[in-house]
Amino acid sequence: MLELAVGAGANFPYYPAGVKVTAADFSKAMLERAKNAAVINHVSAEFICSDIEELQFEDHSFDTIVSTLSFCSYENPLLIMKKIQQWCKPGGKILLMEHGISTNRFVASIQKILNPILYRTIGCHHTRNILEMTRESGLSVDRIESNYFNMIRVLWAKPGREYLFLK
Repeated sequence: MLELAVGAGANFPYYPAGVKVTAADFSKAMLERAKNAAVINHVSAEFICSDIEELQFEDHSFDTIVSTLSFCSYENPLLIMKKIQQWCKPGGKILLMEHGISTNRFVASIQKILNPILYRTIGCHHTRNILEMTRESGLSVDRIESNYFNMIRVLWAKPGREYLFLK
């Protein structure tokens, strides 16, 4: 399993016993916290300190790839979405929980007003269209949940057809 932008390891309590995780994040401080979370939650993990956009893995390396609230900060999120499809094994799972522009017009207008300030202060784009990005990447989505005025999307997906036959 690969977890992108693992942060402090907040997902570790939800992983099944015996899972082996490759946990990547650009922050050494967050990785230290994630290492503690791995010990507490009995998660076997290898930690990689790197910008996600610079990561390289062999095609079809992981049976599951998880990303939680990270696509808002990538310089080229569509490229990352395509890369994770290459890294995922055929029949594997890609699990995303991401935030982006709301379908509620009022909420979306507030997001658009606040986006430049939020990007400068916390490095996060609040107006990315996660569903459109998912379609454009070729990701095959099995299920979508929308929460909080349709700003938060939980997606259960797998690599699209073109990514299954790369090797």
